[in-house]
Amino acid sequence: MSFLDKNRTLDKNRSLNNKPALIILLALLAAAILIGHQTLPTMDRDESRFAQASKQMLHSGDFVTVRFQDDLRAKKPVGIYWLQTISAALFGDTKIAAFRVPSLLAMLLTVYGTYRIARSLYKPPRALLSAAACGASLIVFAEAHLAKTDSVLMLLCFCQQFALFRIYQAWQHGRRLPYWSYLWFWVPMAAAVLVKGPVAPVLAMTTVGGLSLWHRNIRWMRLLRPWQGIFALAVITLPWAIMVTLATDGAFLDLAFRGDFVAKVQSGQESHGAPIGTYLLLAGVLLWPASLLLPRAASQLRLLTAHVESRFMLAWAVPFWALIELMPTKLPHYPLPVIPALAILLVCAVEAPLAGSSRPAKNKSSWNENRDQDSPNPFFALLSLDWLRGFRVQNFRRSESSSQKFTVRGSVLRWIALAAEFAMMTVGPVLGGVMIWAALTFGGVTSGRAFAFALLACVMVGLAMWQGILWHLRGGIRPVALMLAAGVIFHFIVIAGLLPSLSRVHVARAIDESLIATDTRPAAIAAAGFHEPSLVFHLGRDLLLVNGGEAALFLAEAPGGMAIVEKDQQPAFLEMADQLGLRLSVPVQIEGFNMSKGRNIRIFLYRTTL
Repeated sequence: MSFLDKNRTLDKNRSLNNKPALIILLALLAAAILIGHQTLPTMDRDESRFAQASKQMLHSGDFVTVRFQDDLRAKKPVGIYWLQTISAALFGDTKIAAFRVPSLLAMLLTVYGTYRIARSLYKPPRALLSAAACGASLIVFAEAHLAKTDSVLMLLCFCQQFALFRIYQAWQHGRRLPYWSYLWFWVPMAAAVLVKGPVAPVLAMTTVGGLSLWHRNIRWMRLLRPWQGIFALAVITLPWAIMVTLATDGAFLDLAFRGDFVAKVQSGQESHGAPIGTYLLLAGVLLWPASLLLPRAASQLRLLTAHVESRFMLAWAVPFWALIELMPTKLPHYPLPVIPALAILLVCAVEAPLAGSSRPAKNKSSWNENRDQDSPNPFFALLSLDWLRGFRVQNFRRSESSSQKFTVRGSVLRWIALAAEFAMMTVGPVLGGVMIWAALTFGGVTSGRAFAFALLACVMVGLAMWQGILWHLRGGIRPVALMLAAGVIFHFIVIAGLLPSLSRVHVARAIDESLIATDTRPAAIAAAGFHEPSLVFHLGRDLLLVNGGEAALFLAEAPGGMAIVEKDQQPAFLEMADQLGLRLSVPVQIEGFNMSKGRNIRIFLYRTTL
């Protein structure tokens, strides 16, 4: 039986068979993320830089050149700043939550699009499961909370790939598409170029290249109308490129290309280097909790390549994944453009047999009707190691012929598959342990609340594992759906509850709250040593970033000002203050942990007295 089940009879889970279920899924994801937007403080460093640059763009009215304070910010093109500026204009620019709205909308549209494209392969329950697997993935859920490029890029890459999928599907089935269909491929690519440079074109090239190699045919690329498409791409992207070149005498594009793109390709930029295979090792975490399906989905590779739709998903995901593995610079969000394709492919494993099993794949109803009625409780099966050994009847029935035996190759494959599924199962407890450690290490004055959230997160890990075990023993859509639901609740508890409670890592927020608590807010502020972008976002563009001696000179010239001095800069600050004869008030002390630099810090807030 093919995993492509769009022509099979309707599943008994009728609650999953209609669009209201998809609407409920999107609404729940939106509610969870919006709460996280309000509770999660500004994060360093990229999010704070993007948000502050967008705020300055809104205030200055310069929608061509991107700046962070007075410095040219040429890390990314202008597209994401336009979106965040529009959001800030609508919802206000004082809170970080307003700058995060584009990421949320992009994530929700991607989840909806994943359902739409999955309907080409599956009937509604599995298509909905694909959408849930995409939205419940740790990396997708987390990036929707941050005011960065990556969630928006994922949406634009998805739109581009969806159009390419339709073109490829039409070619394979001999259907004609409207003449203007190629624009649905090129326009999202152009928008993606304005958001994050060449990522979308590279994804298109790896996908088209993979399909062309598979078919040993490049003539189908004529359906993309390359010359017309490149012209459309140029019409959309060149106006801003020309304007920013003129405005900065060519400095912006030069810094963007040589200082960002080339640096990432040539070496591990900003200490983010990692060996080949890093993303493969991280896949269990990035896709959790849907990563439990990964080993069994991988065993269906031969079947996946036999169908037009799933073949495209493989061409979408595998070559691009291999490419980013080869890049020296590695960041967790780099695989985001292929997460929707992986979510769709993972669902093929819901009813698939374990690799090496002699039992053919069955649909859900036959699976549940034919499994042994005397199967023991799955919890005790796990404790007795029957789940690991894989020889119990309740896992996979043997054929009616008692003389049939597993081949050596089948046994080896099954042991490998069991080991892989066990490895994926351990991701949850590892995440739970990390949450407990984070609460104890970085909780600070709110450690009790942080520990409570960490315990709740561990409960969700336990529920997700329980449903994962039930799926392993019985199969079916329902355990996977409940496992994904537990995963989403875990993500919500961690991002909206635990992370905001880690008071030691939110140093900029602590400084801002300390200033708000003072009777008179300083007329001007200088920071020595602690120069994190989140502090600039909280205190404003006029914050001076100086060293210790300069901070003392600043107080001498601005009697009503305040100096934020990090401990390493304190000796130079006090020496210069003594030379200048400054009378300093008793400083307010703030202790914390600088996540960007990975070290404990102590901050002193100095003001002068009359």
